[in-house]
Amino acid sequence: MAFKGSAARVKEKVVLPKIGEYQLVTPFCSVESGFARWAFAQRDGRDGEECFIKEFLSPVCPRPSSGIPAEMIARKRKTCEKFYQKKRKVYQAVNQSATGNIVKIDGFFFHDTKYYIVTQKIDRVNLEMKQIAEKDLKTKLVLLKVLAYSLTSLHKHGVVHADLKPNNILIKETGGGVDTGKSLTAKLIDFDSSFLEGEREEDDDIEGDVVYLAPETWLLADGDDVKLSTKVDVFALGLLFHQYYTGELPRFGSEYAYAHEAVLDNRGLFLDTSIPATLKELIGSMLQRDPALRPTMQEVFNVLSGKKDEPVVRPEPPKEDFVWKKPTGF
Repeated sequence: MAFKGSAARVKEKVVLPKIGEYQLVTPFCSVESGFARWAFAQRDGRDGEECFIKEFLSPVCPRPSSGIPAEMIARKRKTCEKFYQKKRKVYQAVNQSATGNIVKIDGFFFHDTKYYIVTQKIDRVNLEMKQIAEKDLKTKLVLLKVLAYSLTSLHKHGVVHADLKPNNILIKETGGGVDTGKSLTAKLIDFDSSFLEGEREEDDDIEGDVVYLAPETWLLADGDDVKLSTKVDVFALGLLFHQYYTGELPRFGSEYAYAHEAVLDNRGLFLDTSIPATLKELIGSMLQRDPALRPTMQEVFNVLSGKKDEPVVRPEPPKEDFVWKKPTGF
């Protein structure tokens, strides 16, 4: 019922923008995205199939008509080109590492003034650490092997994930029936902090979640001359293995806020006594202060598989379907 003299209020429909060939179906969101923002979109010609699109907030390449001095535009374009080439190389290596549990990059392109990355949309029905820890030993070991296998493949192609944490490892229950219980599967996502081993430059940002930070990453941030390697992932995964098995991170002295602080102070970490001896020894080796003393992910996988002397046989990567688009307007 409308009262005399009142004005009808009509809620305006929000028109979401289109980024190149991707029509947004949700507004951009910055939750848990660092220096970026993300949304879901539909790509032209894909019959309504949704995908995940992320917009990098930096670098930004100004338009020629922006009013910025030409020499400044030239510098910014140079920065953008360097960013594009470096990311493109990393993303190619990620896709070549695909194991089925690594979420591939379907597109990386420049639009208007910014860069965008597109991946498959993965429903976030993640299990809590406590729920995972309540599973039986066999189920948890399968999960750890899946993760070790995926990281082994990445490392074989020189990719350092550099930001392993629960939010970047999507874990779900799969299968299940009258005679079989449900198993766990994990998918690795978010390679925005990743780099190729040996190709990281001094002026590159130091990224990663401080909870899972390797000791050498902290030393680098503190000004030490340190080279980061795939072993930073081994340390982070050691912490995560302990969490997946017990529901908690390893314990350390109350005077420390993070695991890497205790390790750097040579105070060590206390592993839960409920962990089977072989797995406990493996996790302990992954959490060594010296990266050289940590096992490779190949060795981690082999220990979990009970095949210490056998190499991992990696399947051929799927046919390349990455959308490469050279920045235009430069």
